Amino acid sequence: MFNSGKYLRYNLAHLKHTNGTYLNRDQNRIARAEIKNNDLIRLGEVPLKFKCL
Repeated sequence: MFNSGKYLRYNLAHLKHTNGTYLNRDQNRIARAEIKNNDLIRLGEVPLKFKCL
């Protein structure tokens, strides 16, 4: 996470585990990606929804 002006930006990074890290409905693994409110994250078979409160 880093600050860009008055808005915060969030990054998701894959830490080389064997299950893969996926963003939204894309079937390609990510290495690093900026994430936004309501993005769908999947760590292997575990789905998560990113909420910025």
